[in-house]
Amino acid sequence: MTRQRQTLWRKIIFKDENPQSPVKQSYFRHIFNREFNLGFGNPKTDVCSTCIELNEVHKLRSKAFFKMMQEKEDDMITFSFDCQKNSPLPRIPDQSAYYSRQFYLHNFTIISSAVYDRLNKTNLAGITVIRLFADGCGGQNKNSIMLGMLSKWLLEHATVKKIEIIFPVTGHSFMPPDRVFGNIEKVIKKREVIIQPEKYCNVISSHATVTNLRDIEVFDFKSATQKVFKPTAKWPFKITQCKRFIIKRSKTPGNTLIRGEMFYQSDLNKSSNVCKTGQKTSMLRPSTISLGAPVTRAKIADVDKLLQKHFGLDWKERDDLKFYLDIIRGPTSEENQNLEESWCEGISEESPDLRV
Repeated sequence: MTRQRQTLWRKIIFKDENPQSPVKQSYFRHIFNREFNLGFGNPKTDVCSTCIELNEVHKLRSKAFFKMMQEKEDDMITFSFDCQKNSPLPRIPDQSAYYSRQFYLHNFTIISSAVYDRLNKTNLAGITVIRLFADGCGGQNKNSIMLGMLSKWLLEHATVKKIEIIFPVTGHSFMPPDRVFGNIEKVIKKREVIIQPEKYCNVISSHATVTNLRDIEVFDFKSATQKVFKPTAKWPFKITQCKRFIIKRSKTPGNTLIRGEMFYQSDLNKSSNVCKTGQKTSMLRPSTISLGAPVTRAKIADVDKLLQKHFGLDWKERDDLKFYLDIIRGPTSEENQNLEESWCEGISEESPDLRV
């Protein structure tokens, strides 16, 4: 790379075009590295044929996913969603904050309830097919909880005939929400200190419509799904390998059928009833979850320490820090149960099959 760059500098810049130019090699190197998107390397030789084959299939699957996301039909509506990186509270330029437990503001959380609310508030006149595109994280979207919620919603809306939820190839999961998140992060990075959650919300609202979780009903779809659906290990397809799920109504009133497909362009499986014996999708009746969640005492201690360090021992008397005082005075717990891990039904897998 260095030798090639020096050759370009000597022969092209000086010898051929500008023999009397006073430009130094260091300046040329600066422009060359910053302004030109060039790469240098040797062609690969003796590469494993299987590696070449798998790499090509991997890229084709990625293209198939994005092609599906771009498809448009008069009777179809498409949604894409993801979770943004957690925003710490308080956000302060203190190295110790990185190693401390903190409170977080989540941009898109309690995924199933939020999607359920969005679907209910969308005008679906003339729509018969709903397509959802989401990251294939087992703890967020690719699980029986999401499928249970979508099955329940489908039964409640007779005009919609089919719901599809589609996941990207691992490593190729950039979607429209990620572009929005990137714009939000650019603004947040320029602010050294953010104390109130409202400051984050103001930034987010300049790029998207903000719906506060406290303003919608949050349902316990997890418990309801566990009562009605079989464990995923007993489903006729391996949920971790599927790239698509298709949900339709069953001929049996009050029930739905789910089909899992490992590929984007090949339909191999049959729609199946995944309910337990004697259960139907219509029996999914999730209870409402009350607002608020216990915070571990260890996290409260760390946040209290940070606030004392930056705002003094009397920080609890400040009106602009009332948000933290309300949390500290709320319910607490000894251990933090990682709910995301408990939801996870396996790590997403790639099929060894070469079909796209």
